[in-house]
Amino acid sequence: TNLRKATAWLLRAADGGMAQVWLYLYRLCADYRSSVANTLMARFCLEKAALLGLTEAERRLGALALREATGFEEMEKAVVLLFSAAAKDDAHAGRLLRSLVLPVAGTDDQADAALAAVQRNAPQLAARLKVARCFGLTRLEAMSANFVTGIRPWGLVIEKNPFIVKMRLGEPRAVPATSSKAQQVLEDATRMFSIDRPRNMEPEVPLRDRLLQQRRLFERLGLDESLFFAAANSQQRETVRVGTKWAQRQRDSLQLALAESDL
Repeated sequence: TNLRKATAWLLRAADGGMAQVWLYLYRLCADYRSSVANTLMARFCLEKAALLGLTEAERRLGALALREATGFEEMEKAVVLLFSAAAKDDAHAGRLLRSLVLPVAGTDDQADAALAAVQRNAPQLAARLKVARCFGLTRLEAMSANFVTGIRPWGLVIEKNPFIVKMRLGEPRAVPATSSKAQQVLEDATRMFSIDRPRNMEPEVPLRDRLLQQRRLFERLGLDESLFFAAANSQQRETVRVGTKWAQRQRDSLQLALAESDL
């Protein structure tokens, strides 16, 4: 009957080290019908719970941060939270992360067969193609990305690309690793292009030569670019780059992620 007094006791418990209580407080403060409703306090409690590693809190805070993100830094922070939740087998967090990866065509078996042919002719190109398929990169992103500086524990940062004509579409974006295979592929590529690359590996050729090599090799081997590169229009690319626009297309998944509770 005295919700304010109960909330005060819960706050003392949470501050005393009971991490799960921060989520109880979040639910109380986030409920607009409650006498202790407080938007800022609700966010504070959720941030405290996420900081303590509670899966539900990381997923909820990541989803909220992604919904509100208008720039790269906010997108990256949201992806970090969702990645942590997904690593603990949170299905909703995993679904949100996958929605940030542009789709590519074909099956993995088809791609593996094509990669085997490319590997014999151009190992460095094959490494870029593997990353492109796992992370849903466009052709220009895949061929110009710097994996050494872009790798993160949660995935890959596509840095600002001066080669894209439309400056808005050349802004950096955060692409999460949605599987352990994707993480391994990126780590392998990073080693190949690092300073400590294999001794028999020559330095990579400039971008123009890279693109020409890829086009000629694909023509000679009869390979389809859609197996490796995402064919996304400007609107689709903007959607995975800006959280507020992403949220408009992912309303159902977002609503499920925010509604599901572990309590």
